Amino acid sequence: LMWEQISCRSIDWCGTRPAVLLTITNINEATRSDSKYERIAYFNSLLEVPNGKKLEEDVNQLVGLGKVVLLYLEIERFEEINHLFGFDAGDQLLKDIKTWLFKSETRRSQRYCNDKGFVLLGRNVTLENVQTRAEEILARFNEPWQVLSGKNHSIYCSVKIGVISGKYLKNEMRNLLLRTTKVSNNHKGYAVY
Repeated sequence: LMWEQISCRSIDWCGTRPAVLLTITNINEATRSDSKYERIAYFNSLLEVPNGKKLEEDVNQLVGLGKVVLLYLEIERFEEINHLFGFDAGDQLLKDIKTWLFKSETRRSQRYCNDKGFVLLGRNVTLENVQTRAEEILARFNEPWQVLSGKNHSIYCSVKIGVISGKYLKNEMRNLLLRTTKVSNNHKGYAVY
């Protein structure tokens, strides 16, 4: 497949005769380059899913289109896991969590990640559905993750889960996510904001 940009304009040829200047430019390289930079800006290269920047843009586009629900999952003390088991094991743990989280997500939701965890974004999802999902996630994290990275590691890790539900997310998303994870150490194990 080859993409070309064609432009045409009228010019004076040698100062006296009118002529048409036709320019054909191959834009495949420019398109590939733009796509590459967009991928770097909006995707996590390790997990190959959209990142927090892409999430913010998508949430801003959804404003006014109904209720939006975010479920934010933050892995606690992830840096300690990297130091204890090594960065390869930490990377593999993230991949395993992503695989389980996204495969076990039965509702139609968009999936994202950031440097500390994962986000599920749903539209017109009931709060009860999201609370049930939060409880499923917490139950899974009560079991160890069997991580194969050179060695076989059984890694226990805990998570904070914050749920945000409403139509008011546009400019407050980061603050709301931060608030939900700060207060998620209640008896349920997650917080709803």
